[in-house]
Amino acid sequence: MRVVMDTLGHSNISITTDTYTHVLRDLQQLAAHPMHRALVRGIER
Repeated sequence: MRVVMDTLGHSNISITTDTYTHVLRDLQQLAAHPMHRALVRGIER
């Protein structure tokens, strides 16, 4: 987040986190689905 804050010139980290936290949640969801599928396949074997 700090790199994003510095790159965008935000004066305060809360501006960056308030604006971009939803992006991180979306990325976590995208990463979680393939991981879940891989784990379920491993359990089924």
